[in-house]
Amino acid sequence: MIVHGPFPVGEARVMREAHAAAAHGYEVSVLAMRQPGEPKPSRAQRLQLRSIWAGILESWRFMRRDRMLEYAVFQLCLGGTVVAIVATIAPQFVFQFFHKPQDYAALVLGPAGVGLIIGSAFTPMIVRRLRYPLTVSIGVILLGLCTVLLTLVRAVAQAVHHTLWWEALPYLVSAFVLIFLVGVALDFVNVPAQTRMQEHAPDFIKGRILALQGMLLNAATVPSVIAIGLLADFFDLTTAMDVLAVVIVLAGLGSVYRSLSAGPRPHDKETVKLVQ
Repeated sequence: MIVHGPFPVGEARVMREAHAAAAHGYEVSVLAMRQPGEPKPSRAQRLQLRSIWAGILESWRFMRRDRMLEYAVFQLCLGGTVVAIVATIAPQFVFQFFHKPQDYAALVLGPAGVGLIIGSAFTPMIVRRLRYPLTVSIGVILLGLCTVLLTLVRAVAQAVHHTLWWEALPYLVSAFVLIFLVGVALDFVNVPAQTRMQEHAPDFIKGRILALQGMLLNAATVPSVIAIGLLADFFDLTTAMDVLAVVIVLAGLGSVYRSLSAGPRPHDKETVKLVQ
């Protein structure tokens, strides 16, 4: 039995109910109550909490007024969510695609991490040559394409090599190269978006914009990971990966398309002045 005490009052009543339940043979597993004599939040603490929410709302309104900043934050959240999903499905991916124990998740995280490191070195040069929209577009297309090709390569290997297909050298090389390219593609999205966010966030609000982006990333990651997990449980991992690829391409290209004509909204003179 779980007894919840109304916080921050009602401790005595909850104690009486807990003892009464124990006397009747129930097992009390949780007591949710405030310690007697615990001080209530001070006025300074309440004001601090209000100031935090005020800062979040201010940064949200500022971001909404600058659509280029808004879409850069969205693309950063998209890239961060994909990273979280890759880390989540890596153990099951290793088991289904390589027939290795789930402890060998480094077979996925290693090549992808190397791709992230190498890609971050030459992505700035590519952005200077191709510009922001084309670089991000290539990144989301490559990310979705590599995800689909991983499932396709697995299906081909199963059709060609009926037994021990997961040990076929062409399959292993193809899979590791595609995983490596996933890391590179993430750089094509994250690096330009991070640069644009830094450019469009003035110093007086840059910290709050970064905090808002982290909050939005956390809010997007949890339901996305749960959704991918449910798809993998009800169908299979390959189906979940194919759905993920479609969502990445649609969301990424949609944000690029919307950002092509983006900029500070004409009616917002304050934002235009701040961005300039």
